[in-house]
Amino acid sequence: MIPDRFYLVYTLIVLQGISVQCRKRGHIKPHEIDENLLSQRCELLCLLRTSEKCTCRHNLSELSKKPGRCPNSTNSILEKICLDDCKEGNDYECPGTKVCCKQDCGYSCQDAVGLEDDPDLPSIPFNISVSERRCNGKMCEISWKIHQNKAQMLPVFFVVETRSHVGNVFSQRKLSPWQWCNFQKMAEVLDHATMIKKTVVSIKLKLGLWYQIRVAAINKYGYRGYSNYSEEFRLTDQNHDAEPKPPRPPKNLKAYPIGYWPNDTVVARVTWSAPKSDLPIDRYKISWARHFNDNVSLYLYHDYVKEPKTSYEITNLQRDSLYYVQLQAISTNGRKRLKSSNESRMLDTTTDVLLNPSEANALLIEDEAEIRYQFQPSKKYGMLVRVSSDCSFNGSFVELCCGTDDCETKEYGAVRPRKDQIIFSKLKFNTEYTLRVFYRNSVRRKEITKTFVTPQCEKFKKSHPNLSIKC
Repeated sequence: MIPDRFYLVYTLIVLQGISVQCRKRGHIKPHEIDENLLSQRCELLCLLRTSEKCTCRHNLSELSKKPGRCPNSTNSILEKICLDDCKEGNDYECPGTKVCCKQDCGYSCQDAVGLEDDPDLPSIPFNISVSERRCNGKMCEISWKIHQNKAQMLPVFFVVETRSHVGNVFSQRKLSPWQWCNFQKMAEVLDHATMIKKTVVSIKLKLGLWYQIRVAAINKYGYRGYSNYSEEFRLTDQNHDAEPKPPRPPKNLKAYPIGYWPNDTVVARVTWSAPKSDLPIDRYKISWARHFNDNVSLYLYHDYVKEPKTSYEITNLQRDSLYYVQLQAISTNGRKRLKSSNESRMLDTTTDVLLNPSEANALLIEDEAEIRYQFQPSKKYGMLVRVSSDCSFNGSFVELCCGTDDCETKEYGAVRPRKDQIIFSKLKFNTEYTLRVFYRNSVRRKEITKTFVTPQCEKFKKSHPNLSIKC
């Protein structure tokens, strides 16, 4: 048995050593949660193995079984259906406290039984409450209680998760998926009369969001499940809801010309990075106006760009001119819009370099360049897309994205450029892509945009029968 004094120090090491950061909303899946819980069990075992080298991160076979057992057969119709939810003996392919159970045909994930009677598992935390909601650097104190049993004498790791949504009125259906959160332990008090231990921690939250919290206790043997979630709450400031602040101005704002239209007007590109914000950014407002002798034109143009896109192309600009460009980030708190201050840049479309015959011929080749696509089989990747052109790709910048509208969500970034061709190795079948090639020289930037659709998987496989492809 581990002495109480050693236990308190040991638990503190576990809490601070392997806690994890909050994940982004909407990017967590049930099996990922179980993989993280499995990793925490590994860490706990490693702490106990002081006399030998810990290899549990590389060999997880001893932790593949979850606590509990499969329920008795009910001879239901569902058990006669052939399922392949998991592999035999690998319970961590099942979400939550479910275990992998054999059926008449195949294996399925089912709720484990006997967890409440397992003396080696820590109790489920209860009475999850928010003990301090005041906005103090966006920190919030929460507490929970847990029954002190035999399993609590072993090192225990507490997992804290939150889910939230934006808005002035709480709505259960708007809540995000559960997210792991980092926390800082504040206090731990044991009531010897009832053998109930209270733990107080501090977590960092965002203003303007509704939250719910749940907690799980895990040791080297596993866990019994998560607690009931807390009541919904928001951060408060002096007994009032703490209002979220407007977003900060967009970062890394740049504006530069990229080419000319046939009507001799200039097209320019504006790029930026998303700023920090209490609430998610909804869209950006971009404005531009021509600049005359320190005075801005009365003709002010503006447009809106939806998040997550962070670029915009301005067309029909005049040559040899200065333009004043402003950008503003906008988020929404209920019916109220929160706007950042404007970030501004000057855009110069002035060109002092005259075209000589050789430069003019080079630009003409770029304007008339033909881009060709070839879909070739590959034993390693399945399909290669080879892009070739009459002019060289040397010194050019290449973008490839799905669809035709949003080229900011670059699905494919690993380009292998050659002098006269580019090879893409991991594109999807039956998908439309947009290819943008930006040529640069001393006179201007020229952009060529082409779209193409990859072949259907079945047809491509039929054309190449010796190729092993799963469609």
